[in-house]
Amino acid sequence: MALHQQSPSQERLFNTTFVLLIQVPLMIVTALLLAVALDASFVRFKGLFRTALALPVSANLVAYSTVFLLLVQETGLINYALTALGFGPVPWLTSEFWSRMTLVGAVTWRWTGYNMIILLAGLQNIPQQLYEAAEIDGANRFDKFRYVTVPQLRPVLLFTVVTSTIGMFKLFAEPAIINSGGAPLSSTITIVQYIYQTAFIDFQLGYASALTYVLIGVVSVLSIVQIRVGGSDDA
Repeated sequence: MALHQQSPSQERLFNTTFVLLIQVPLMIVTALLLAVALDASFVRFKGLFRTALALPVSANLVAYSTVFLLLVQETGLINYALTALGFGPVPWLTSEFWSRMTLVGAVTWRWTGYNMIILLAGLQNIPQQLYEAAEIDGANRFDKFRYVTVPQLRPVLLFTVVTSTIGMFKLFAEPAIINSGGAPLSSTITIVQYIYQTAFIDFQLGYASALTYVLIGVVSVLSIVQIRVGGSDDA
């Protein structure tokens, strides 16, 4: 069924799922790579880099969102850089697809540093003897990352994936601010925003309650599946 033929609740759930499927993997992979880079012994000024990467999540939401909206304006810094590189400007706030990608970028920018700090703490708890044993067996850097880092980091990765998924389903502030910046409402309103509008603007409290129960069920099932799939082998 085409998107314009969907009901409002299905469309809002589609928006949320679209952002979830792109943003969470992108954020987790980026956070993991940044954590691995900052855990390297040859990197200097680690404290400075950690502070800079974690700054968006600690900044005031209005200030952070205002800065991000300025970056994605038609004449903003991002389009200026793309034009300088020979690409055309991207309609971040006027296209349905790109407005969703703008939401992906906003959430990723805000929360990548937070997840990076969690993953970095997990990396620093991996015993160095495991890496030394892998080196003795002839493992290169990729082998050590694949066979030592990722398995040892699995519980922390699972925690970040589950909490990020739950966070995406209750996303409210970022899309609301992006909507106020001119993005199409039909493409950036999330399911939680729709529930809020249904309950407190349209006063359809029964329907909003039913949607809330459905949302809780969806999040619970996804969390259980993620825990089952990503849990330890001997669980």
